[in-house]
Order: sequence, then structure tokens, then C-alpha cells
Amino acid sequence: MHGTAELPDRHGDQQTTETDKLSTRLLEQSIAAWRRNGHVRVFNQFRGLPVNASARFLGHKGRRIGIGFDAEVARVFASSPDKNTAMLACPDGERQIRASIVRLQAGRAALELQEASYAYIHKRRDVGVQVGEDITVRLSGRRSRRLRARLFDLSISGMGLVLDEQAAGNIHAGDELDCEFSLGGKHFKSTGWVRWQQSCGDMLRLGMEMKSDRTLQQALQREIFRIQRSIITAMNEIELPDEMQAAIDARDPVSA
Repeated sequence: MHGTAELPDRHGDQQTTETDKLSTRLLEQSIAAWRRNGHVRVFNQFRGLPVNASARFLGHKGRRIGIGFDAEVARVFASSPDKNTAMLACPDGERQIRASIVRLQAGRAALELQEASYAYIHKRRDVGVQVGEDITVRLSGRRSRRLRARLFDLSISGMGLVLDEQAAGNIHAGDELDCEFSLGGKHFKSTGWVRWQQSCGDMLRLGMEMKSDRTLQQALQREIFRIQRSIITAMNEIELPDEMQAAIDARDPVSA
């Protein structure tokens, strides 16, 4: 599944302090590596598909860094919901730093470095996509009554679901559930196991692994390809904010 929400902090100020110390140390290590390499990788996800670019590292001051800004870098930032945020890859390959644009000039951007976190690790072995359509999945199991959930993302081996946390009742990791839904004019039925769950306000995210079924997987793969094509089309049609386009247009052609 792609892009989980953070769980509430159950350890109070102690956990916040530890996270801040980790972030500060990681920022210093990352800045040193970016300076040495001369570039930083910026990335995002657009409905589950990766968008990334390599940006020239232009220096830093405190928790701000300067990077080169061209059309590829702009597209990464513009693919975020606020069209202003991206993740920066850390040298250890395991963590990432959230950054937002605070100033744009000709061919360059000033970024404010925010929290550092562990890079999200895909919980399924197969590539998935976020489903933009409003798809209802009907769930049933031996220990739970019939439920309705919304399909969030999908791969040939699993799915991410969102449902009301109170309605979820006694669903737990490891439970076996029957799933039924329609997608792209086709009807799908499968059985799977709840592999993880996570609270997101009054909603619950579930990650399910589906039983291996070659016929089902082939049918799902065709639908995933269809969804991927629509996502790529939408990605290519992302409009850059005026200030981003102006910073790109004003670049020095010699240094571009």
C-alpha cells in the first residue's frame, strides 16, 4: 500500500525528542552527502506511481538548502497534493526528508527541510496502484459481520482498503475474509488475510493479502495496466503553478 497515515504518538514528549535528535543527525549526514555528490534525489508518488528527479545541490543554511530547478524537478513537487512538497532521499537509503519550497528564483529553489522518517516500505511483493474510482468492496468473515469498505489501492496479490473504524468491529491482523468487488466492468471474488491495519482518525486502513489464484491475478493485472495508463496520462497532464513555470523560463540557458 502506498502512503500510510501516521499513528498517534503513544510515548509523548520522549518519543518526540528522540525523533528530533534523529532528524537533526540525519540532516547533517544528508547535507554532507549531497554536497559531496553535487546532487540530491527528489521524489514523490502520484497515485502510487513514483515520480523522481535529480536536482543540483547548491548549498545550505541551517535547515534550508538550495537546489537547481528545472521542469523535471518541478514536476516532482507539482505531483504532491499541495504542489509544493517532495521527499529527499537520504544517503543511508532507508530514510527520507520531507521538504517544501519556500522561495523560487530563476533556475533554483530554496527548500525548508522538515521531518525525517523511514522510507515507506511496500507491504506487498507486487507493484500496486491507487484506484481513483469509487469502488466498494464487500467483506465477510467467520468472526465479523458483513462490511463495506472502499478500495484504496490494488496489486495482483493484495489490496488496501479504507473503512469506518467503528464499523470494523473485531477485525484483526491474521483474519481470513471473503472479498467481492467490481472493477472495470468485471466482477471479482477472492479470499484473503488481513496483514496489517492502521488507524487514520475515525477511519481504518487495512492491508490484505489475497490467496494465490492465477486466473484472478491475470484478470487483476489487466485492470492494473488499465489504471496505470490512466495515471500516466494524468501525470503527464499535471499543470505547473505559474511561479514554478516562471522560475523555469527564467533559467540561464548556459547553466540549464
